[in-house]
Amino acid sequence: MLQSDSARLDTVLLVLGKLRLIFSDATNCPDPTVRERIIGSLERRWKAAQQDVFIMAIFLNPYLRSRCFNQRNPALTFQGLWAMYKRIYTQMMQAEPDQWVLNAFSEYYHRQCHFTDEAMILEEHHKLASNTVSKSTLK
Repeated sequence: MLQSDSARLDTVLLVLGKLRLIFSDATNCPDPTVRERIIGSLERRWKAAQQDVFIMAIFLNPYLRSRCFNQRNPALTFQGLWAMYKRIYTQMMQAEPDQWVLNAFSEYYHRQCHFTDEAMILEEHHKLASNTVSKSTLK
């Protein structure tokens, strides 16, 4: 799944997080040496990754946004996410984001204006994707 041509950054981070949870539980992996090595490997890879980009990939997934973030972590509050987005935007666009970008980011974060679930027809997209997956598994 993580090596496919269509792997997305948000999916990669979610899978790595799930692996971390699985191997943190001794009932899933009773050998402490194996657990420590796997968790150590996952943590080393996370430390070496461009964490901001992965976190932004989760945030920019309209089905997830900031739902799976620990809101007590200052880096994952509105201000922290904006600072992260601003760094990535500046790096990619070679320019500082303007007021319009900040307003759009704020509306997206707060699910306002064009960024409500209804305005983005997320439920319809989900149904269409589910139907596509169901039909492709039948073949």
